[in-house]
Amino acid sequence: MTSARSQKRREILLKNSFAFILGFAVVASVHATPPAFADVLIIKQWHLAPGTKTLDVEASKKLPQYTNQKAIYTKLIALAADKKLTLITEGCSGDISKNEHYGWNYKTLKQKKNESVFADILAFTPAKLKAQLDAKINVVCADNEDLMKKQLLAFSDLRAFVGYYSRLKEFKGKNEKSYALYEKALLDKEGKVGKVDAVAYAREKAVAAMDEVEKLIEERNQKFVAAAKEALAANPVIVVGGLHAKGIQAHFEKEKIKYTVFSPEGYKEADENLTESLRALLK
Repeated sequence: MTSARSQKRREILLKNSFAFILGFAVVASVHATPPAFADVLIIKQWHLAPGTKTLDVEASKKLPQYTNQKAIYTKLIALAADKKLTLITEGCSGDISKNEHYGWNYKTLKQKKNESVFADILAFTPAKLKAQLDAKINVVCADNEDLMKKQLLAFSDLRAFVGYYSRLKEFKGKNEKSYALYEKALLDKEGKVGKVDAVAYAREKAVAAMDEVEKLIEERNQKFVAAAKEALAANPVIVVGGLHAKGIQAHFEKEKIKYTVFSPEGYKEADENLTESLRALLK
């Protein structure tokens, strides 16, 4: 009888121990692999102009974009402490380790990652994070080099024709000498001086350039959205300028993909409404 009771007690103890171990394993597993984001995180950035060099760390701190870029870096470092991120970025294509921005590349950043100055380096943030976190972050260069180049050219045309339009409109009927100078500069190469209305021509060209800019922004947005959809279970974070943010949000709303938008310190909201402002000017 005593032996039977002892056997029963041993079975109960074993059962309870197994339940405890199993429960501990489940809890440990949950903490070891944090759940994925509930949605896509969109971080707005004010990025540097193409061709900018920031190898002088102290001098780069004086650039207007520094505060925003440092805030993005700090935010992503904090997020990556809890879970592996998939960082989807504009401004690069292919392998992040083979891209160079602002005078920095993955190799040179990797060499600096243990230095106290590293957090203050104004480099291309995705490359900086990859150099520091390595396997703890997956960087997806979702952009397209050809589209980026075309958009820069279209923006250059847009700025030029909007400038002509504004000045010609300002001087027409008020300062004929200045009007004639701008008219000649705009129309002389095409032999159209005196044959077309310079104000209307400048506006027509500006609107065409604006249409091209917006088309290219949308084509690039589609690439960012596609990359985010592929990474929905892998904590996707999109870092883009304001010109892209609204369009990406519209895509997510249409496809019922949940998202959160974060505007870091130093973000320049005015850039977001640039195309709308220019459209209004051209009316």
